[in-house]
Amino acid sequence: MAKYAQYTTVPIERSQAEMKKTLARYGARNIATLDGDHEHAIAFVYGGWLVRMKLPMPENDDRERRRLWRSFNLIVKAKLEAIENGVSTFEREFLPDLVIPATGTTVGEWMQPQWPALAAGEQQLPMLPAPA
Repeated sequence: MAKYAQYTTVPIERSQAEMKKTLARYGARNIATLDGDHEHAIAFVYGGWLVRMKLPMPENDDRERRRLWRSFNLIVKAKLEAIENGVSTFEREFLPDLVIPATGTTVGEWMQPQWPALAAGEQQLPMLPAPA
């Protein structure tokens, strides 16, 4: 099966600008993109919640980087459309990406290393860190 946007020529900067515009249209504010060597991210505030979504980036493959940003755009727009149309909720779509103020990590980053023990019944769900 072909990968979504595998032949895109859309520059990453244009995909980022489109995502910022889409987020703003749905009510997000304080929107920022973060570009690292191995990981890109977008951060924004929505309904009082700080959201940070990371996107792993391959090295030295500009075509794949462009494709990933097109896919990232599609995912975020679909989530926002689902929320807007009552198909889903903000929490259901973005819970793993919510930033925990006390630690600066996302709920997903906090939960992921604990999940195997929780799923196996070897550990109880711990409390989230207390606010600073």
